[in-house]
Amino acid sequence: MDNTTITRLNALAKSIARLEKKVDFILAELKLNYVEETDYPPALAEVVALIKDGKIASAVKAYMQASAVSMTEAKEAVDTMDMEIKSRGNS
Repeated sequence: MDNTTITRLNALAKSIARLEKKVDFILAELKLNYVEETDYPPALAEVVALIKDGKIASAVKAYMQASAVSMTEAKEAVDTMDMEIKSRGNS
């Protein structure tokens, strides 16, 4: 790559970093949780957000409601999701 391209890429990276900081600030001010797109269905978005917030018991309850499964099944599913999310570095 030539110097012009590298300079433009660096400028874009800085602009993206500034935008991410602004979005993070807005989300924090509005007390909103951003849920990244995952392999999980949209119905489990609340479960993913609760897991990321460390609210495992609430995530199990939400999973039970969303999936109509037993508490044991929900706990196993949430534990698996928790491990997957942590392994991706999204916790």
